[in-house]
Amino acid sequence: MLTIVSSVWTISIAQNENRLPSLCDQWNVLHEPFSCDGPYCYLRTLVYRLTTDTIIQDVHYVKLMEQEGTYTYYKGALREGTNRDIYYVPEGSTHEYLLYAFNAQVGDTLTNLWIGGWEYYYPEGGYTGVVAVVPDGTRGFKVDVLMQTDGGDIETWPIYWTEGVGSPEEPCGLNCPPPCAADEGVYTLLCAYKNGEQVYSSSKAEQYGCQFNGYQSYSTIPSVEPSDTQCTKLLRDGQLLILRGNKTYTIQGQEVK
Repeated sequence: MLTIVSSVWTISIAQNENRLPSLCDQWNVLHEPFSCDGPYCYLRTLVYRLTTDTIIQDVHYVKLMEQEGTYTYYKGALREGTNRDIYYVPEGSTHEYLLYAFNAQVGDTLTNLWIGGWEYYYPEGGYTGVVAVVPDGTRGFKVDVLMQTDGGDIETWPIYWTEGVGSPEEPCGLNCPPPCAADEGVYTLLCAYKNGEQVYSSSKAEQYGCQFNGYQSYSTIPSVEPSDTQCTKLLRDGQLLILRGNKTYTIQGQEVK
């Protein structure tokens, strides 16, 4: 049993002999939209799972699937190398990237690194990153990704990994492809599981639990208070609020002092 405790996370990883022994197999991720300008505004939990085997260019992988309600989406495929390296082939591609390197040491240079996000963030060949110190010195990793701007300048973009779990955002980095405008927002890992056993929980899980879906339809907003005053929707601390005039209400119509 490996236990990691830090100011950011607490994790207990049960050792086992499955297809990716160095990685958990389920991630519950909270999606918080940037704004509430569409027909619906809600926080939702997306569940990512490693499922069945697949073969890509004669190499064996395990499929990564995303589940939202009754819908499932293929997000790519993962495999584990001989040195506890986790490799990832994103949906729509056959190029393999380095996703996590759980044997990395401070100062190591990682190449062909996947950082996730929109298509123009990940050119084939990936990025280069240098492993830095996590402030409390535990087996978490901070990787300074080296990025070249359009003007040719080199900038760094930090990403973080948790040993045995991966990204504190989504299993395949900043944003599992393919993203769309409706999915813009903040993604935070709530809980992670290995063979059905919970091995990770974040500070967000203390607030929302491991499976939160705070669905609120805009059609309920006019019932807050009959008025000609224009109202504004707010998302504060995970709660949808209505600002009408100089007063603030919950979605159920209770005034917030």
